[in-house]
Amino acid sequence: MFGIKIKFEKSPKEEKKAGIEEGLVSGEAEAGKITPKVAFEETAEQKKLGQAWGKIVKWVLYLLVFLTPIFFLPWGVSPVAQNKQFLATALIAIAFIVWLAKTIASGKLVWPKTPVNIAVWFLVIVWAISSFLSMSKYRSIGLVGLEADSLLNIIKYALAFFLVAATFRQSSRQAFGDRGEEKKGEENKIVYAFLSSVAVLAIFTGLTLANINFLPWDFTKTIDFNTVGTTNALALFLGAGLMLAVGIMTSNDSEIRDSQEKINKKGALVKWGICSLAIIIAIELVLINFNFVWWSLIGAMLFFSAYVFAREAQAVRGGAKQAPRIQKLIFPLVVLGVSVILLLVRTPVFFQFSQEVRPTNQATYDISKEVLKSGGIATDLFGSGPGTFTFDYGLYRGPVNNQNAIEKLFWGVRFNQGFSFASTALATAGVLGVLALALLILSFLWQVFRKSDLLSEAPSTGAST
Repeated sequence: MFGIKIKFEKSPKEEKKAGIEEGLVSGEAEAGKITPKVAFEETAEQKKLGQAWGKIVKWVLYLLVFLTPIFFLPWGVSPVAQNKQFLATALIAIAFIVWLAKTIASGKLVWPKTPVNIAVWFLVIVWAISSFLSMSKYRSIGLVGLEADSLLNIIKYALAFFLVAATFRQSSRQAFGDRGEEKKGEENKIVYAFLSSVAVLAIFTGLTLANINFLPWDFTKTIDFNTVGTTNALALFLGAGLMLAVGIMTSNDSEIRDSQEKINKKGALVKWGICSLAIIIAIELVLINFNFVWWSLIGAMLFFSAYVFAREAQAVRGGAKQAPRIQKLIFPLVVLGVSVILLLVRTPVFFQFSQEVRPTNQATYDISKEVLKSGGIATDLFGSGPGTFTFDYGLYRGPVNNQNAIEKLFWGVRFNQGFSFASTALATAGVLGVLALALLILSFLWQVFRKSDLLSEAPSTGAST
């Protein structure tokens, strides 16, 4: 009806192997030679409209990435979670509508074809089937309550992922020249939008820990208040920000070493800003001292250290450098050492945060086993339904241990999630739900390693290394 042409993008290696751009209209072939095919061409008006709508999509996604972690409103049943979900839903809906307008205006639909996309689709399909087989369909779909793992929320997260992938991957691919050089400006902007949000949150957390509170509402006066959720959730979010900051510090920053003085100064300013943010986050993580964050940082820093060492060694062997840049290892090794020390040494308690109570990993696993045994093959594959762990806990929690005062105190509490999201998924989404999550994680890691391999093969664009 609108003359929209659908195109699935291939990776650079696939396009090189194919030799011919996909999505082209068939042409004539003469004996012994291949006649060039006629590609779909946008009119000047379509291109202009598509670019205008595309800029709007990007800015909405920038707002989504920046505002979601720090947004809250002083009203509602849950001032942080409820209003944050409303904001994210509104911005994703706006971005999707504008993206559809861009697609119609430009007359073509470009969709990246990657294993991560396939894994996300598989996860959504499994969640949809589990929701419609659920013991509480309205709760599983997301029409009741604020369950983070409801079907509507999973669709929302998947849609946000696809919008970011389609929008910024297309911009990045359009910037490839004949020599395969990539312009990273658009991708960098969304990364820095996230880091800016992390910086605002880190400053707010520091002021809260220093007992400096300028917000007028009573629920913000406690030391536990933050715009993410629980104190442990805050620590996990700050830990993710620290991983990203260290990852940027250890990357090939050729734009910082550019021969142009203006770019050099700008790159140095960004570098010192990220370095300062990493130090602030590290101090706050020490004050919160959540063990799971240290384990996560140890794994991430080992990966960064191995990657930097392999990259520098390859550059030396290839003759691109005379000596490896060992200074690139300073940040990951320092964070690694601090994480190991804080796991091994008992540190003093600086602040009395409210303790987060949740079922143990073993208790969550025992409940999941009972759920899977309670039904047939459908329950084994798809669980009791997303968002129904509170019912599973009420039905299958073990008998109270009168010798354990804490267990006795919280035995009657209905928890809506187990030890972790993944362990809860075994009960609520079944075996296929856990496999879908594992496939998503593995495909993401594979994509990271593959992109690292592509970047190592790409020609250097910096003036010096």
